[in-house]
Amino acid sequence: MQHRPDIDGLRALAVLPVVLYHAGADWFSGGFVGVDVFFVISGYLITRTLCEDHAAGRFSLVSFYERRIRRIVPAFVVVVVVTCLVGFVLFAPKEYLSLSKSVVAAIAFLSNVFFFRQTGYFDEASELKPLLHTWSLSVEEQFYIVFPIVLYACYRLAPKAVVPILLALAAASLSLSVWATGTAPEFNFFLPLTRAWELLVGAILATSAMGASAPLKVREALAWTGLALILAPIHVYDPTTPFPGLAAIPPTVGAALLIMAAPGTVPGRILSLRPLAYVGLMSYSLYLWHWPILVFARYVNLEPLGGAAATVAVGAALVVSAWSLVCVERPFRKRDAVGRRTIFVGAGAASACLLALGVVGTVSDGFLLRARIVDPAVVDAEEASAGLQKDHCLRRGATTAGTDECIVGAPNRALAPTVALWGDSHAAHLAPALDELGKTMNVRVKLYTKAGCAPVLAERFEPPRDMLRHCPEYNRAVLAELKRNPNLNTVVLAGRWDSYARNATLAFDGRRAGTAAGSHAILIESLETIAAEMARRGGKLIIVDQVPMPPGDPTVCVRAVRHHGWVGEKCETYAAGPSESVQELVSRTLFEPLRKRGAALQIVEVRSAFCTGEKCAAMNDGQLLYMDSNHLSPQGAGLIGKRVAQAIP
Repeated sequence: MQHRPDIDGLRALAVLPVVLYHAGADWFSGGFVGVDVFFVISGYLITRTLCEDHAAGRFSLVSFYERRIRRIVPAFVVVVVVTCLVGFVLFAPKEYLSLSKSVVAAIAFLSNVFFFRQTGYFDEASELKPLLHTWSLSVEEQFYIVFPIVLYACYRLAPKAVVPILLALAAASLSLSVWATGTAPEFNFFLPLTRAWELLVGAILATSAMGASAPLKVREALAWTGLALILAPIHVYDPTTPFPGLAAIPPTVGAALLIMAAPGTVPGRILSLRPLAYVGLMSYSLYLWHWPILVFARYVNLEPLGGAAATVAVGAALVVSAWSLVCVERPFRKRDAVGRRTIFVGAGAASACLLALGVVGTVSDGFLLRARIVDPAVVDAEEASAGLQKDHCLRRGATTAGTDECIVGAPNRALAPTVALWGDSHAAHLAPALDELGKTMNVRVKLYTKAGCAPVLAERFEPPRDMLRHCPEYNRAVLAELKRNPNLNTVVLAGRWDSYARNATLAFDGRRAGTAAGSHAILIESLETIAAEMARRGGKLIIVDQVPMPPGDPTVCVRAVRHHGWVGEKCETYAAGPSESVQELVSRTLFEPLRKRGAALQIVEVRSAFCTGEKCAAMNDGQLLYMDSNHLSPQGAGLIGKRVAQAIP
């Protein structure tokens, strides 16, 4: 196949927005569409090669996968090895355990499935997942396990129907993606069934030779249109854009138009400029290297990268990628230098070694023993986090209320529970503290907790995570059980209130809010319904205030500071600014209106337990008060538990 420098430039147009988007550049808020452009390019180039092999009578799956290994594996292996080594030095056990699992998934080209299944309530922020970006490689490789066989079968069985068959498959994939946009967004983003149509668009171009004979003026117009269809989403889209689905059509069509029409046009000459073409040649290495470099830079920096730090990180990625192109990618593409047998054996051996490394890191819980010796405070917090994630009383998919097993406090089983703790994980993290206090006060506490479900009857109707879909049913089931159980005369509500107070679109009793103010009114009315029920039965309703939240994960901060001394004693306290704004929002939109409306409830103020003036504590007496960026450790929960105990009669 004849080399086309304009496609190299198109690769640059795909990878640079991705890199700059990940680096936080404002003008590239939709830079993630570069991945979709890559899919179209990949589908086109690989299908062209397959078609030429078939036409020449040399089609071979072995040869096809040999080319894929030469193209993909060498740089991939080097990046994974370096990432594991740097992660071993920097990461705490929790992060290294996640990295080790992702290594196993990446080697099997199942990263997309792994990260799809990791989009849960307690999963670490994506900024700390160095191999997150390998999801797109997995999508491609899964596609190419099946596609060459499908294409070969089409040519053998229905050679005149190749394009219609590919069009039908693309239409089916796109239809599934459009459907999944609002109903299964994580599935839509990560899995190949909803991404295949983008690769198939490139494949259709390769099999149909569309646009090759069009007049220059027509191709000029098509090329400019294609360029606009890519550039506009890069600037207009942002992370809130439902994607892929219909929103992926412009950049995908734009890439197809440029591939089809760019040669000989002004956009084609622009894309063929040497600087752009060179970036395109190293686009694979740049895509592989940029994300781990940004992740480690954020880890060291302990806060979002500013302009200067982000620029340095991107510059480092460009330099390393240029080295990777020359010293890693190109040598392995030369068949006279590295034979087929060496390629297959070497790829297998490297994969086995990386798989073993990932398994060891997983089995050792991220080399937990090393961290326990060096930094026990971090290990204690991480074990508390793991315990909360595994707690069977913190329901997930269930819509029924709690069970009799989920009772803490006084050990006397003959003593009926008189206190109910109701809420999401911000209620569940209080359970150990209430357990200790219940034993002291001879009180039993029944737990009604469900991950992601704050204790409100209102329903969020914007596309939620899967586990949030049954929150209204669960909360109504809890209220019904409270009505049936007069012994539970004190109810403690706790939740991450800011998730409802900001950007939540709510419905309640058949009414649907159209504005933020309307949502706040519905939220207040929902809580008033609970308060009215408790007042009717002569009980007591206690609401725990919003937990102060540090700007990052204190366990990450402690790990970096203790071992590398980069940022002084920054981890002991944090500035109250970001947390203050959240607490003020919750107080203004929720608690103050409830007080003014005379709701029968008591609000437990928690800020003063953590904060003095403009400083809030993240540690106390060498112990972390948080287990992550917003959940409290048992030590932190104890500070609130004492205040809740004072409110219980």
